[in-house]
Amino acid sequence: MKMLAFALAMVLASFLAGCGQQEPPKQAAAPAAVVPAPPVKTHNYSLKDGYEYGYERAVSAVEQQRGQATSVLIMAKYAGQYEGKYQIYMKPPEQPGSVVVAECSNPCEFMKVMVFFQGEHVTTERMRTAPGIIGWMILEDAINGELEQYVAEKNGRKIVFRFDEKKGLITSPLAEVKNAP
Repeated sequence: MKMLAFALAMVLASFLAGCGQQEPPKQAAAPAAVVPAPPVKTHNYSLKDGYEYGYERAVSAVEQQRGQATSVLIMAKYAGQYEGKYQIYMKPPEQPGSVVVAECSNPCEFMKVMVFFQGEHVTTERMRTAPGIIGWMILEDAINGELEQYVAEKNGRKIVFRFDEKKGLITSPLAEVKNAP
């Protein structure tokens, strides 16, 4: 049980780690020809793969000592907006069976982070949000309308997911979901 608690603590720490996005290296000035400006990035994610969004975290000192120059993307899905709360979740690959869920309302000064393991609620933490925290970056994208709600298909019906501290995973047909603020 101590090993499980340690592993889940590591998962939570990685979720809350700061972002490692760096500006690309500056290039020499272009000749007199007019070059169109690159599109303005309106979101925090670095990769979109279907309904999953990848966020970069900073490379840790330990990773740097091992010669690692980049970190693995933290992939998250947007569960949707329920009862005025935006909810996102991720399934850490290093801890199969676990799900880390974060939610907050707008304005999002504090976020609630819940950890589930094999469908059972393990722990809940509440913390202040801050720029650069991966959980906040994902929630900020959700609040700003940059993420698509994850929709799955089961028996020909579209369903959505959300998580509740007491009830665990809740699935609903897409048509029944109410996203009222």
